[in-house]
Amino acid sequence: GTPDRTGGITVTGSTRELAGWLTAMIVGGVGGTAIAADLGARKTREELDAMSVLGVDIVVTLVAPRMLALVVVTPLLYLIAIVVAVVSSMLATTLLYEPTPAAFTATMAANFTTVDLIAGVVKAVLFGLIIGAVCCFKGISASGGPEGVGRAVNQAVVIAFCLLWIFNYAFTSVLLANFPELIELK
Repeated sequence: GTPDRTGGITVTGSTRELAGWLTAMIVGGVGGTAIAADLGARKTREELDAMSVLGVDIVVTLVAPRMLALVVVTPLLYLIAIVVAVVSSMLATTLLYEPTPAAFTATMAANFTTVDLIAGVVKAVLFGLIIGAVCCFKGISASGGPEGVGRAVNQAVVIAFCLLWIFNYAFTSVLLANFPELIELK
């Protein structure tokens, strides 16, 4: 009923929940499946065993770069998602409900906190770590040929999503308990 408050709702919702959540789902669904499938295929073709026989550390060579990539890419995509969410909400609100862009920006500025932004980046980093750990583990432990790789990829995504849901709830609860002033819109 008050479109002039949309800026505050948008920036709070996107930095705290929406941008991080959607980014994690996309990274987990696209990147996580690719990682689990690649490592699973290498496992079933016995490439990982061959690398071990040659003295190559699989964790250092294959797992660490993939996890590092997810830990770096997830927060970067999170920041892009925030910008897209805020800009698209501002355009939609000003075009549909005709408040001034200044009203949108004013409520957005009043509700934007560095605590939310830093917590969101930290959460995105940890989301990338969770996705990477689960998908690498399921990929390396795949067995049973192509069918087993498919099962491992499916399990990796389901387990990663469930862990992300649990972690997101716990992280946001701890954040709001430590910073109760973030609960109210200004």
